[in-house]
Amino acid sequence: MPYKHNDRKRHYFKKHTYALNNYREYNQALRQRGRFDIWISEDIISNWQHDDRV
Repeated sequence: MPYKHNDRKRHYFKKHTYALNNYREYNQALRQRGRFDIWISEDIISNWQHDDRV
């Protein structure tokens, strides 16, 4: 099996890590990742707030 090829040496491999230099941009990117904007037209808003609801 190909995934068992390095099984005996697997614990010697180091995990890949990245150095983080720009914390401000990184934090801003994390905030933007969870953000989504929805544009609603004026027609939808006017019908949503219509006085004569059934």
